Amino acid sequence: MFRSAPQSSQFIPLKSVQIKPEAQVDYNPTTEIQARFHFPQYLGFFDPRQTHMEGDLQMEGRGNPIPNPKAGFTSLIRDCRLQSGDGIATIEEILDLNVLTAQWWGWTQNESIRQKRTLFEGQEMNPAQGDSLYYSGDTDFTGAGKTITANQTATQVQVESPLYTGIMTGKVFPLLATSGLRLLLTLDEAQRALTFKTGAFGIAPKSLANKAAWDATGRTAPKIAVVPVGGQPNPPVAKPGGQPLSTTFKIAVSGVVNSATPANDNPYSIGDRITIHTATGNNTGIVVGFSNAASLNGTTEGAAGANTQLVLDVCFDSAVGVALPHAYAIGDPVTVDPQDRMNGVTPSGNEVLSAYVASQAALKVGYTLRNFQFVLGQVSPPAGYVDAMTKQIQSDKGLAMDFKTFSLYKFNLTSINGLSTQLIPTNAERAYSCLSVPLPQSVYTAIEADSLGGVVDGAQTYQYVLGGNLIPDRPINLGRYNETPFRTEALHVLEAEKALVNCGYAVRNLQDIGNRFLIARGFSRYNQVADLRDRALSLRVLYQNATEQKLYNHYICHLRRMTVRQGQVRAF
Repeated sequence: MFRSAPQSSQFIPLKSVQIKPEAQVDYNPTTEIQARFHFPQYLGFFDPRQTHMEGDLQMEGRGNPIPNPKAGFTSLIRDCRLQSGDGIATIEEILDLNVLTAQWWGWTQNESIRQKRTLFEGQEMNPAQGDSLYYSGDTDFTGAGKTITANQTATQVQVESPLYTGIMTGKVFPLLATSGLRLLLTLDEAQRALTFKTGAFGIAPKSLANKAAWDATGRTAPKIAVVPVGGQPNPPVAKPGGQPLSTTFKIAVSGVVNSATPANDNPYSIGDRITIHTATGNNTGIVVGFSNAASLNGTTEGAAGANTQLVLDVCFDSAVGVALPHAYAIGDPVTVDPQDRMNGVTPSGNEVLSAYVASQAALKVGYTLRNFQFVLGQVSPPAGYVDAMTKQIQSDKGLAMDFKTFSLYKFNLTSINGLSTQLIPTNAERAYSCLSVPLPQSVYTAIEADSLGGVVDGAQTYQYVLGGNLIPDRPINLGRYNETPFRTEALHVLEAEKALVNCGYAVRNLQDIGNRFLIARGFSRYNQVADLRDRALSLRVLYQNATEQKLYNHYICHLRRMTVRQGQVRAF
């Protein structure tokens, strides 16, 4: 079926063509991480603005993992490579595409675009677990004595997203000239691409020896709220699913509001192994359910039994009738180890679980992409256009196409504080901007944190150095981003806006910049370019009171040229 293409009066006919990957399998971050596509030559021409990826995306594991909200579906795509149809010439390659997308998305977003990305590109923006794009099921504790014995169910979400590269978001592309196109997409690992909906709340490695070790981390977590009458452990109760009497106890925690929808800030899932960090050591057990009882073994929860605490049903790693190895007290943190979610939990002989809880405990965090494909907008130009292009290809001059793209240069910043100088070894002849992203190494592969976003972490000032000249001519202050709450630095915003506009990104949002931080510099204005050849480029950043080692991703936005001459394709 044909419809008109509004972008061009020359390329009028348009139809959608489905392009399946070479391996039509379910893609995931462990066994099937590379998707290969071939856009055949016989399609002639396609319009990238009428082209998108699509597939059915489903999350896996406990903790309600979701794609990083800063990049939606694109957070799953680490690297992208486009080659000529014969596979000889690499036309475009963008590494860490998900990190790049996570930087500019927030700057270009308004409410309408946010809603569109939620509808089509898998962006999860609602912080409430009870209202999630990727999960369904009951999270409501309204009503006395209500219990929850099942996790929310992961739902399959259909996504449609552009591929954010120069070729795939640019002008009409002549497949006829390049013998088609070959596309390789490499998926990122779950630890980087996904995050838990509740973030780092209640997350800590169980290797922390005791409460003092936990307190030294400075993190927050739910804490023991009530020590029941009669000592510890609590009287055992029957196991779910009719399992034998065992060491299942009820513990109440503060920090989670047990109101109508406590799951909105509940960091636990059924099947999680929890750790209670006590003064003398740690107790561990597996969560088998939640409740909102008004009292706990004769002890009232909260003020006048107001049901202000969340009650966990826990099967501890302790024999029947045997006290827990460490007595817990009010204020002891109750945490979950993210590695237990990544690797799954194997119960001990003391942890007798129902079939359902055992199946939930065994789950590993990940994602599956089914029915993955491209939908190409095929266009047919007039015959005269094709004839003229064919003659140009066969001539000595050949056919030339320019497109904006990014080259990545990484710098491992080993010093934490002081003035750092980072060399950016670019040789771009037609450069627009540099986008520099400081990624904290401590969470580079941490699912409980944002692994794709840049951090301020004590940055005070910055300047770029180009050809021995400082640009801009005075340091740009960043100090106010380190305040609590952070405040905006006007000159930094101005520099970032100019750099992003140079890259072709329309800046619509200047809010919350401290949580989507990047350093940037535009090398030109009004769509002009700058020659960086033989002009050494570096970045100077002054850090004070920083706590993180960082890996800098420096993205150079520049023009790249593809030429086709007598059947040979080159890009430079």
